[in-house]
Amino acid sequence: MDPPDRGDSFSEGSDEESVGSSIPRNPITIENADTKEILTFDYDEDKMNHSFINFMIACDLPYTFLSDPRVEDHMQFLNPLFKSPPKEITKELIMKKFQEQREQVKELIKGVKGKFSLCFQIWDLTDYPDDYYLCIAAYFIDDEWKLNKRIISLSKSYYCPEDEWMIYFITEQFKNWGLAKRVFAITTNNLNNNINSSSVLSSVELLNEGRLYHVPCYAHVLSSIMQVGFEFFDQSIEKIRQITRDINDRKQPNPNPEIYRKACEKEGVAFSYFLNYTPWRWSCMYKMLDVALQQQRAIDLYCSEHPSQDLRYQDFLNKFRPNGEDWEKLKFAKELLRVCDGPRECCSSVYHPRVCEVVHQLGEICLFFQAYANVPRFEDVTRKMKEKFYEHWDELPVIFGLASILDPRTKTTKLKVLIELIYYNNTKNLDNFEAELNRLFEEYRANTPKNVVVGSSSSKATTKIAEYLEMKQPEYVKSSELQCYLNEPVVQGYNNDDSDDFDDVLAWWKAQECRFPVLAAMARDVLTVHVSTVTPEEILSTGRRVLEKEKCSLGPTILEATVCLRDWYLARERLHDQDEKDKLEYDMWMMKLGDDEEEEDEEGKNPCMVFA
Repeated sequence: MDPPDRGDSFSEGSDEESVGSSIPRNPITIENADTKEILTFDYDEDKMNHSFINFMIACDLPYTFLSDPRVEDHMQFLNPLFKSPPKEITKELIMKKFQEQREQVKELIKGVKGKFSLCFQIWDLTDYPDDYYLCIAAYFIDDEWKLNKRIISLSKSYYCPEDEWMIYFITEQFKNWGLAKRVFAITTNNLNNNINSSSVLSSVELLNEGRLYHVPCYAHVLSSIMQVGFEFFDQSIEKIRQITRDINDRKQPNPNPEIYRKACEKEGVAFSYFLNYTPWRWSCMYKMLDVALQQQRAIDLYCSEHPSQDLRYQDFLNKFRPNGEDWEKLKFAKELLRVCDGPRECCSSVYHPRVCEVVHQLGEICLFFQAYANVPRFEDVTRKMKEKFYEHWDELPVIFGLASILDPRTKTTKLKVLIELIYYNNTKNLDNFEAELNRLFEEYRANTPKNVVVGSSSSKATTKIAEYLEMKQPEYVKSSELQCYLNEPVVQGYNNDDSDDFDDVLAWWKAQECRFPVLAAMARDVLTVHVSTVTPEEILSTGRRVLEKEKCSLGPTILEATVCLRDWYLARERLHDQDEKDKLEYDMWMMKLGDDEEEEDEEGKNPCMVFA
C-alpha cells in the first residue's frame, strides 16, 4: 500500500466540503527574503487539520495534543490564521480516516496469497486494572516475500462470561475480515486463561473451517526463567545500582563523577557514566553490568577511599559496596542477559521471521545451564531455572520444529543436534516434527498445480510429452521435492562470519520458489507465525502491554481508531521495528540524564519531551 500524500490519505482536493470546513481559503502574500519575489498562496484550514492529525498519529501524540494552548500559540506564530480544530471535529476527522483506511487494509488482506498468523494480545489500562482490551494483529507475507503486520481490531472486554464474549468478538472479526479457511496459526497470551480455554480455541478452529496451530507466548516462558535468576542476584544488582547512581550524583560538595574519574585513572580503566536503568529493560541492565564489571577495581577503590567524612554516607558506601560474591553473581547475571538477548529480539521483531530461530535460542539457553550446572555457587539457581524451562517446554510446539526444518540454515540435520542437546539425546520431538512435516507437505502438494517440475526454472511443462511424462512418474518421484530439499547441504548462516550475505530466510525462499513450489507455499505460511504477544520487558514490568494514561480516558471507538491508524502508518513505512528501537533509545537517553534531570522532569521543569 503506497503511503498517503502529505495532506491526507483520502481525497482532499475534491469538490465536496471536508469535515470541519468552516473558514474559506484565505490568500496570503509573502516576500522571498533572497529573491524579493512576492508569493501568494491559499491557506486551507481543512488541509491543515488533516495534516495535523497525520502528524499526531505518526508521532503517537495524545488525543489532547491539538487542543494544547502551547501548540496553538506556536502555530499562530508561524501563521496567524491557524486555529486548532474543536475536539468534536478532530474526532470526526480521525474516525473518517480510520473508516477509509480500514477499507484499504481489507482490500490488502483480501489479495494476500498465503494464510495469516493471528496474534491475540491483552492490553491493560493504567487506571482501570479490572478492565482490558483484546487486540488482534494479523501477520502475513506479501507477493514480494516481505513479512507484514496489521492490527485488525481492538475491543474492550465487557461484563459477561469472558469465554462467551471472546467467542463472539473473534467470530465478528473472522466475518468482518474474511478470515475463514485463511488462518494458519494463533499466538495467545499465557496469562489469560480465558483466551487459552478449550472452548475459545475450538471455536477459532471451527471458524477457520480447518485445523490451525496454537502457539503459546514465547516471552512468558523466557521471563519465567529470568525471574528465577533475578530472585537469585537481585540484591547484588541493587547494590551496584545504588553505587552507580551515587557515582553519577553531581549534587555533592565534591562531585562524585570527578572523584570516580580519579579512581579510574589510578586503576588504569576508562571512565564513563552509568545508566540509571529500570529493571525491566534487559538491554539497559546488560550495558550497566558490562561497564561495571570492566570497572570493578575502580568501583572498589571509589567505595573504600571516598573522601567524604560524613559517617552516614560512609555507612551507605559500606552497605552497598559489592563484595566478591556479589561480583560473581553480577558476572552470572550478565551472561544470563547475554544468552537471553537473542530471544528478546525474537519476541519484538516484526519484519524478520523469528519462529525459525526459537530452537536455536533454546539450545543456547541449555548450553548456559550446562556451563553452570556443576558450579557450587550457581548449582541451585541453575537447577530451578532448568525446572522452569522444562515445565513449559517438556514438548516443543510442532510449529517451532516445522519452521526450523524450513529454515535452509537448519533443516533436519542441525535440528536433530539441537533436539538432542535440549532433551538429552531424546529425539521424540524430532519424530513428531518429521511426521507433521510429511502430513503438511501432502496437504499442500494436493493444492499445488500438477505441472510444476522440481528443479525447473519454469513452473509449467512446455510440451505435451513433458506433461505426459510428469503424469506417469511414480508417486515417490512426484514427492521427491521434500527429499530433494532435505538432501541439499544446509546454508551457512548461524554464527558464521563468512555468511553475512545470508540474512533473510524469506529472500532465500523467494529465489527458490520455482525449484520448491510446494515447500515455498508451506514456508510462506509457517514463517508468518509470531512467537510472542508481548516483549519480555513488558512481562517483567506488568505481565502484559499497558495502555498509556492519556489513552485510557478515550472511548473504545476512538481508541481503536487511533491505535489502528498508528499501526497502519508504521506498516506502510515499515517502521514497526524502528519504533521499538526508538523507544529503547529514548529510555536509555532518559536514564543518562542523571538524578537532577530526572527530578526536574518529574516536576515538569524539563521541556525536552512535553508531549512524550
